[in-house]
Amino acid sequence: MNRAKRSRALFCLGFLSPALLLFGTLVLWPLVQTVWLSLHRFSGLSQNRDFIAFRNYETLFASSDFLKVLGNMSGYALIGVPVALVLAMVLALALNQKSRMTAWVMSFLLIPQILSVVAVASLWRFVYLPTGGLLAGVASWFGVRDLPLWLGDPVVALPAVVATWIWYAVGFYALLFLAGLQNVPGEVQEAAKLDGAWGWRLFSSVVWPLTWSVRKVTTLYAFIQVFGLFGLVIVMTEGGPARSTESILTYLVEVAFENSRFGQAAAIGVVNLVLVLGVVLGIGLLFRRDPAEASR
Repeated sequence: MNRAKRSRALFCLGFLSPALLLFGTLVLWPLVQTVWLSLHRFSGLSQNRDFIAFRNYETLFASSDFLKVLGNMSGYALIGVPVALVLAMVLALALNQKSRMTAWVMSFLLIPQILSVVAVASLWRFVYLPTGGLLAGVASWFGVRDLPLWLGDPVVALPAVVATWIWYAVGFYALLFLAGLQNVPGEVQEAAKLDGAWGWRLFSSVVWPLTWSVRKVTTLYAFIQVFGLFGLVIVMTEGGPARSTESILTYLVEVAFENSRFGQAAAIGVVNLVLVLGVVLGIGLLFRRDPAEASR
């Protein structure tokens, strides 16, 4: 038995070794280098690296700019993700009614996904133009003239960028939710209806628990996507005005390539990684047990 187990382990290791080699080379080794670089003062203009331990992290968390960026990320995550997922679930429920228009509506919702982020950001910059923009034109039809300067006002710039991201992402998440809804057994729903479960009761008692796995994956992916926001912010606002829309990755690029502080930029990257891992862990704890299995 021991010889058979060793042979099986060597067989599996042989097939896994190329993937493990690529993962170690392209993921783990760069990660180790980034963490090590974050402990140094490095301008990127010479080979001189001064070991300063955790001083880069101390400087970051003492910086009002970085704290502002963390506040922005909270806005992106705590406003954008819940709104996008709720809208996506509502759309998925509507599209799950087997209508003739389902395929057409789904195709329309997925149009943003076939556009580049730069194209989406450029399109919405036109939408938000104070004169000649789509919103300004629609508002003028109703006699509204005093619209805010959407991307130039620190108060409304962040919600404007969040709304753009929601428009870009909601179709994809609706598709994921629709796939989950279509995997709910029809006979289970019919049995619930015979027991008197209709409408909200049917959704909350039967459909919602049975979409646990797709809800977990979708929530996880949405938060990871938000913490990777870069192109949308750069094209629409460049992080302004007054850093009101700055994301953690746009701030990283500014610190590295505009201020030539690559050690501190590496520290920002490590902080972002820790935040993402914390979110992943939190979602794992939130979805730690399938309610459908727990009820059995």
